[in-house]
Amino acid sequence: MASGSSRFRVPNSRSPKRRAQEDDREGRALKLREDIVQAVAWRRVDQLGLLAKRALRLQVDRHVLEATGIGMLLSDTSLWAMANDPQVAATAAAAAESWRREFRGRHLPVEATVRLQSREVPRPLGGKKAGPFLKVVEALDSRAGDMEPTATPMAVRTVAVAVALRGFEKLEDLEGVAQEETATWISSPAGAALLRKLTHRVWLGSVRRRAQERAATAAEEALQTQPACAEAFAASLSEEQQGAAERAVANQFEEAGVVGLGSSLRPHAATAALEAARDQGHDVLQLLDRRGAQLQLETRRRSLGSAASALRAWHGFAVAMLGYEAARTLPPRSEQDVVRWVSTFRNFGTAANYVGFLRWAARALDLGLEWDGQRIGMTLKGGKKWALRNVGSEAPARRLLTEDLVLSVTHLSESLEIAGFKAFLLFSWELLARVADEAVPAQWGSAEDVLHLPAGRHSAVYIDQGTGSLTVHWRTRKHRPNGSVLRRPCTCQSKGRDRCMPHAVAKWAVQSGACVGQRLWPWAPAAARKILTRMLALLAVPDADRFTWKAVRAGKATAMAAGGYRLQEILMAGEWRSRALFAYVDSDAADHAELLRQTLVHESSDSEAE
Repeated sequence: MASGSSRFRVPNSRSPKRRAQEDDREGRALKLREDIVQAVAWRRVDQLGLLAKRALRLQVDRHVLEATGIGMLLSDTSLWAMANDPQVAATAAAAAESWRREFRGRHLPVEATVRLQSREVPRPLGGKKAGPFLKVVEALDSRAGDMEPTATPMAVRTVAVAVALRGFEKLEDLEGVAQEETATWISSPAGAALLRKLTHRVWLGSVRRRAQERAATAAEEALQTQPACAEAFAASLSEEQQGAAERAVANQFEEAGVVGLGSSLRPHAATAALEAARDQGHDVLQLLDRRGAQLQLETRRRSLGSAASALRAWHGFAVAMLGYEAARTLPPRSEQDVVRWVSTFRNFGTAANYVGFLRWAARALDLGLEWDGQRIGMTLKGGKKWALRNVGSEAPARRLLTEDLVLSVTHLSESLEIAGFKAFLLFSWELLARVADEAVPAQWGSAEDVLHLPAGRHSAVYIDQGTGSLTVHWRTRKHRPNGSVLRRPCTCQSKGRDRCMPHAVAKWAVQSGACVGQRLWPWAPAAARKILTRMLALLAVPDADRFTWKAVRAGKATAMAAGGYRLQEILMAGEWRSRALFAYVDSDAADHAELLRQTLVHESSDSEAE
């Protein structure tokens, strides 16, 4: 029985001495393979003669050939032809033939077979012949140089060779490769740093490209659905998706040869360009239809988020309560359905806005307004009067953050090691930002970005290393379609380092490895709000779960009013257009009349001093 079972054991056929000899052969073969690869990649053809002679002298066994793949290099006649010396090619061919003759018919030992099955088969030159391999290297070299013009030629070539050796033919093919893997490809610091930068740019480019493609597709599908799905149309209304759809249509016009439509082209010139594009086979009428649909959406461009909320609310009610098909929730089937929906609201001002968005969506999608009757207006008007009579003074108190509460939340988030939340909250608070639209999507930037924000960017946040001040440039802001630039100084001296917003943001940027053009914060608005309400609950703040992001902008304005700031100072800090500020400031914390009186007193004092 014992003798029978021994047939299934892997024999230990190699003695320690023989194992050392084979390991030494494998090491020398690997070194020769590396030298040949480098000679080819860097076109050091004068070295090929010596390398062929080394191959002829090299003693190998079949295990070494299988483990190193050096036989593939010796058999590549195009490689040795690069030397332009028949003797070099003959030497390499002789070495390859001697290896084939020596081990033809011999079987690999079982132990060596087990070792080989656990490793990948090596592919010198990325699995290519020398000629195709060099073409790939040259293409990668050119592409890497274009993407990073300031890199040294040595670093660029090093990256091109490293990428080609792994079988990749384009830098864009590195999209799914983990950074931990690419970190092992290059030993030189300059080459490794360049490869990290290029792979990061490739990743960012692929993310933007996929987002634009998804956004354009979603917007197109939403506009073409008849009747439409309110939820799908709402999904197409994000600023990012609308921007992607606009760029897609603009690119299609450019491909058709119509450049400058809506900007530099006058009507007669535009007609001539469109006519020429039509004669070339382009469907210009369809392109004009798409542009027209986008222009219609511009009427609500500054409130697309609110429009999306209204459409999602209607969609949910229509499907759950009225039996609508999920794909056919626009337009409403009847006026009575909308009246039923309005009856569910507690705030009839919000209800009126939501009905307005529903009406706007029906117009934008050309779905008709037969459902929009007088009874909807009567219901809204009656709802407002009912609320005054029955709710009146019992309206819920506003939940606002205060300076002390913000400080407590930031300290607690640090103690719980919620990375970046302190900087995020201070950033939103000190800039009186609209958190969902302005703070959350904020992007890291450079000094140049602050002066001239690149196309397609949402914003740029920059820290001046000399003064420590923070500057943010938003492409658009509510009531400021041409953009906004705000600056906040370093307050380490006045408030202390722990409460200095620019210092906290700079620290987070270093910790997170923020790159120019990359989003600064890792959360969506809802996820960040969950963190805030969790902190407030841990601090035993009443009704913590009912705090929304309006508590930031309104809370800071209220804190400034209570702290004695003049009206003009608060208007400038929050970039309000007028006394609409009073819709934000809590009257319990700051008396509006007193705030106006103090402002007028200060202004008259300033005039007398002048």
